[in-house]
Amino acid sequence: MADQTTSPRPTRIHGPRWRDDLRSPLFFAALLVFLGALAAYGTSLPNDLRLDDGILITQNHILHEPQHLVRLLGKPYLEGYYRPFVFFSFFLDFQIWGLNPLGYHLTNFLLHFANALLVLFLIRALLGNLRLATLTAVLFVIHPLQYIAVNYIADRGNLLVAFFGLIGLLCLRQGFVLPRRKLGFFLAGYFCFVLALLSRENGVLFPLYAALIFFTLDKHKDLSARLFIFASLATDISYFILRKQVFPFSSLVLPPLAQGVLWHNISTFCYVIFQYVRTALIPGDIHIIREITLPPLGALAAILFPLFVAGLFFLCLAGVQRKNAVFFGATWFLAGVLPLYGFMFSRPQIGFFMQDNHVYQASVGLFLLMAVGLEGARRRLPQRLWIFLVVTLCIGYAAKAVSSNFLYRDKEKFLKDWYRVAPHYDFLDFSLGQYYENDRQEEKAIAYYKKSLTGDLTDAKALCNLGNIAFSHQDLETARRYYIDALQKDPHLKEVRLGLSTIFMEQEDFRSAELLLLDGNRAEPDWPWWRLSLVTLKVRQAKYAEAQRLAQSVIHDFPSLETPYYMLVWLRLIQRDMDGVFKASETVLRMAPDSKAACRNLGELFKEAGFPRVADAFNAHASGSPRGRDGQSAR
Repeated sequence: MADQTTSPRPTRIHGPRWRDDLRSPLFFAALLVFLGALAAYGTSLPNDLRLDDGILITQNHILHEPQHLVRLLGKPYLEGYYRPFVFFSFFLDFQIWGLNPLGYHLTNFLLHFANALLVLFLIRALLGNLRLATLTAVLFVIHPLQYIAVNYIADRGNLLVAFFGLIGLLCLRQGFVLPRRKLGFFLAGYFCFVLALLSRENGVLFPLYAALIFFTLDKHKDLSARLFIFASLATDISYFILRKQVFPFSSLVLPPLAQGVLWHNISTFCYVIFQYVRTALIPGDIHIIREITLPPLGALAAILFPLFVAGLFFLCLAGVQRKNAVFFGATWFLAGVLPLYGFMFSRPQIGFFMQDNHVYQASVGLFLLMAVGLEGARRRLPQRLWIFLVVTLCIGYAAKAVSSNFLYRDKEKFLKDWYRVAPHYDFLDFSLGQYYENDRQEEKAIAYYKKSLTGDLTDAKALCNLGNIAFSHQDLETARRYYIDALQKDPHLKEVRLGLSTIFMEQEDFRSAELLLLDGNRAEPDWPWWRLSLVTLKVRQAKYAEAQRLAQSVIHDFPSLETPYYMLVWLRLIQRDMDGVFKASETVLRMAPDSKAACRNLGELFKEAGFPRVADAFNAHASGSPRGRDGQSAR
């Protein structure tokens, strides 16, 4: 009898899940965002380090030593800021890339792309419209308004605060979607908020954005949402108190109440907001700082721009009941831009100004409003015409971003173009002076340095550099006068004290030079040039044992710094200790990142010491001549 048992129907075997993911609309949206980032900002990768990047990265020797990481995170960022997580990101970059600018620009590029993806995910999750989210993310990632934040490595804090803030807001949203895991997601969101605070000061805006998220989700009456907002605001207050005690805010200047409520100042700030909106729609001049004055429209200007801002408020109020995309975008933008009112007063020497990089995070709201406008046009235009409009708009924005990247690549053109929109900004005169000094155009450098002397504290750096130029021409008296003037402006500027100690050494006033250097080393032991100058001083005094001990101490604290190794070679040459000379030279060649440059430097040392044949051997290695390629040792 045949077996009547029926066998189970075979289960259909599906292909790998990742293949389905690659076909999903969300994946194609993310791919579109990446292509937009690559088209607009891929050309930023070959750019160099600019402006404050040198102070923060190239000249920040404590950044280069892994054993000093804890001390690095406790140091102020430039003057009056505290952004330890930005320093931590620079530290990671240095461990991978050294001082190669490509690595730092790659990190900025990837952070910008990641932020655009987070914008895509957040708007899709909150508003449920993938097309609207994709348009917003693409506009955000390609727009030239972002080119300062992407190109200027020192401004990485803007990228990081948006990165952690957007992740935190996504965590809050997930907490309500998955209520069983609400506590975990809320704690993750709070942790991201703290990281945003440690990345840049505008991280304090996170509670405002969190409240907007809760309101959009209709969860603002939920007890857990209220507790989260309360905890975030308490953290903000604690942050302000601690910062004021340890690292006072240097860029936030709250004007006197009588000045702050003047209608002219309020209308000027409304004009600044209008300028941000205009730049988003029609990109024009985009720079770190632009000087702002009301246009010559008479009394109309004082009323027109406040009415514009009032219209934005009306968009927020009109959308409160519906909680639509217009409400979300306008509220997001205003929440990010209104606290900038105090910054408008922070540089009185140039008057009112605006900083385009300040609205990196707030610009999400502007681009959402633009995307809403494009969505409305889609319903009224033929599909092909609408696609042509969107593609043309994106190509125009990306082309402007690419041209801005190339402008950033040429330092002289970048500074002069910036000078056009901020002609009274003394920092630009100083930066042009630095550029021409490095380019050995000293007459131009002196002219720009003198032009930058406007009575500001930054005058000290200009006076110091004027002193350095005078010293290079052996005009010691002029150099001394400049250094003393600089000390009167800023008694703590280390480069001035170092230059003045060098003057004392040249005049054989070793006691005064030593006192200056020892006092500077006590005040700022993380700067190695105090001890390296003391090495030079001890050699001038023929105290070779003390000089060697000081050089070894610098090597112990800053093993990646090349200068003390060359100093050891120099010390051995002075003492005619040839075994020690060649051992020290081998150490230099072993640790130097550029062996050819090291050979050239060693060749100069041996030539000055009276060993021309050894110098020729090193130079042969540096030039790659057959004598060097055959492996003949300089020894």
